[in-house]
Amino acid sequence: MLTSLRQFVERRWVLALATVVLGFRLLVALAVVPPWQHPDEPAHLLFARILASQDTPDLSRRTDPRFERELLESMAEHGWWRHYGRPQPAPLPRSLTDAGLTVIDSGPVLYYVTAAWVLRAFDVTTLLGQLYVVRWMSVLLGIATLWCGWAGTRRLFGVELADVTVLLLAVLPQFALVSTGVAPGALVSLCGAVLWWQTAVLFTGGRRGYATGLIWLAALVGLFSKREGIPLVVMASALTVLRFWRTGTLTTRSLVVAGVAALGLAAGVVLLPDEPVRIVETLLAMLISRSMNPESVSVEYFERFTWTLLDSAWLYAGWMRYPAPISWAWLVRALMVVSLAGLGLVAWRHRRRPSLPIGLAVGLVAVQVAAIYAVHFRLHIGPQGRYLFPVLAPLLVLFWIGLRAWWPVRKWPVVAAGLITTLILLDLVGWSAVLIPIYVG
Repeated sequence: MLTSLRQFVERRWVLALATVVLGFRLLVALAVVPPWQHPDEPAHLLFARILASQDTPDLSRRTDPRFERELLESMAEHGWWRHYGRPQPAPLPRSLTDAGLTVIDSGPVLYYVTAAWVLRAFDVTTLLGQLYVVRWMSVLLGIATLWCGWAGTRRLFGVELADVTVLLLAVLPQFALVSTGVAPGALVSLCGAVLWWQTAVLFTGGRRGYATGLIWLAALVGLFSKREGIPLVVMASALTVLRFWRTGTLTTRSLVVAGVAALGLAAGVVLLPDEPVRIVETLLAMLISRSMNPESVSVEYFERFTWTLLDSAWLYAGWMRYPAPISWAWLVRALMVVSLAGLGLVAWRHRRRPSLPIGLAVGLVAVQVAAIYAVHFRLHIGPQGRYLFPVLAPLLVLFWIGLRAWWPVRKWPVVAAGLITTLILLDLVGWSAVLIPIYVG
């Protein structure tokens, strides 16, 4: 028993350390970032607040003059217009739409229903009280994302690589911001991490039937939470087909789990009857009805779009108004370029015997990236790095594998220590040079 306990501690102390580090940084983010300074935070809380105020579920009510007036007054009190780069109007607008923002009038609603249930469960009715309750919900989702990402990486690549990547995630500034905001992105990121974890179980001889069911559960929760979750369904489909192709059989347990997943989907359709239609209509409108924006057809825009997507995955605070210092950004860009070249080197070394774990990571990331370019790039919609976070764990895995490819195995611990130290310093610079001066003064 003592041996088992010792092995448990030895294998998970880095995960515990990463959890403490991330938890501390999330607390700092909660204290530093004022209300309404995360993208679309007012609109997200407005809809959750409307649902929480209702005695019966009515998803058709998306605006409320009284709630919006109180929200706009709070936005003015906490300097929203100043941080957004606009003069504060006098008098204040009467609605979010008049302020130039949009309300949640389309898209999946599971996140908002869940947030409303949490608000009712804690019986919180004040505006800022509700804001911070839902922000704390994002904190818990962020920590769970860290754990699930580590579990999947450890199973596919071993504990050493999992420890490196979980520490990288723990000091990633943008992840701390996303994990303390009111938005469905934190839930979709957790769904992606669960899918990654269960993908590892599925392809490493675990309980494959349960793994398949959890993969589909995560994909469906992501789908009904935000349009960013649509690629998770593509991943789940591809993983199911790949597993069947590799084994050529379906176990009884897999069939039972598939049936349960189908029943769960049917229940979701019954409880939220308009959601599947809305999701399909939105997807068709984005991919088929709307043609490519002429402004997207240029090399310059492709470069600008790509760098903005990558930069904002590391640090781009506020409503995409506060980037990291330019030297900070160029150092991170250099690391990413070196890592990408290193992945090419790894692919060449394994050309005769490709690695299944690396292939799984590349495949999941490729689906998410393709979705971003198929919609945001094609339609000339500004990219945000948080759209990559559903595949953050495999992304960090590939980032580290690409960097370490340039060094002999005996040097990897030293390289890992140098990389983590560098990112810790970058994180400190990000907070001391960007976030704290902007939001605290």
